[in-house]
Amino acid sequence: MNVSLQPKCTWCRRSDLRTTDDHVFPRCIGGTRQIQVPACDSCQNIISQLEQVLVRQSVFGFYRLGGGPPARHKNKPESGIIEPEYAIVRDSTIGGYAEVCLRVNELPKTLPCIEVDVHGGKGSRIHGHAPEDVMRLVDRLLTLIANAPDETGKICEISPDFVEKDAPFFDDPDFWPRALLDMRGNLKIRSRNPEEALRFMDVVIPLAQQGMFSDFSRWTTGSIPAHTPHHVRVGYDESDVFRVVAKMAYGVLAAAVGSRVSSEDWFPAVRHFIKDGDAQTEKPLVVELGEPAGFKAWAEHHLVLIDTSGNDLRGTVMLYGSYHLVDLGNRPKVMTPEIVVISRRDGSDTRFVDADEASKIAGEIKAYVNGLEASP
Repeated sequence: MNVSLQPKCTWCRRSDLRTTDDHVFPRCIGGTRQIQVPACDSCQNIISQLEQVLVRQSVFGFYRLGGGPPARHKNKPESGIIEPEYAIVRDSTIGGYAEVCLRVNELPKTLPCIEVDVHGGKGSRIHGHAPEDVMRLVDRLLTLIANAPDETGKICEISPDFVEKDAPFFDDPDFWPRALLDMRGNLKIRSRNPEEALRFMDVVIPLAQQGMFSDFSRWTTGSIPAHTPHHVRVGYDESDVFRVVAKMAYGVLAAAVGSRVSSEDWFPAVRHFIKDGDAQTEKPLVVELGEPAGFKAWAEHHLVLIDTSGNDLRGTVMLYGSYHLVDLGNRPKVMTPEIVVISRRDGSDTRFVDADEASKIAGEIKAYVNGLEASP
């Protein structure tokens, strides 16, 4: 009789759930199926959301724009995009400030946007990739006021996004409040404060009703010359990124050692941190000690080194040239020598390296780390 045992999920350790293959290096940063661990659907979903924060909302997302793996679904507008709080750039042809979408391996694309000068009365400006994109924005604005009022008389509710006061364009009179559609089709209102947002809505809705934004006979595509500064603001929970970093280190160890990591429940604190965000320890499990692009060797790769320091086992994760240290816990008695995995950022290869190459790469990483510690 053949008996098939269900593999345990690497993260929750349950064996009664269906598991799929979880890329140790996230696919969105170039990871491949060459190195993977079993994970249940629930844990996969948690980790996938964390990885989306890493590549869409954090500073690391910008490092994949020019050399990351291509968007998985080219026909989906949201595939492969970076989603900072905003990406704003001066439009040298139309004037004012356009909002753009950043997508892997593509030039920035202007989002449909309507600006209105609610203070100086200088009129309005329309930005967009094509007239039909602007019409989608106009339709969304008109849909807002097509709803029947509720018992309080309210027909819709919008939460504006406010520009922070330290933004370089905050005091520029040429920055006007605006309505825009992001790549997911979400309507956004951006202004400096609530009062400006209300004044904008009081002006833009009547203009849309009068068809003021539907005449494209003099349509002009804006121009954003190369090297024009883009004002970008990101906002994310750093802990989400650290959980992905910990997942990469723990995943490399699990893939290298095999089921023993799961069956003997190695390093439960790290697992709980990855799955639940709760470190359950007095000291941080992950710390960032070097910023992105600092580690110049192996510039086209991500690297993970598993080695020992005294009685401790640690993971060193070089992600886009950053340096993160993961405190895995007490060194197991059966621990093998240094483990090194490299993964190309373009998604073409992920692999364990042999002992000689591992020793060489480990030496390069340690030399870099020693240089950081020696610098003032």
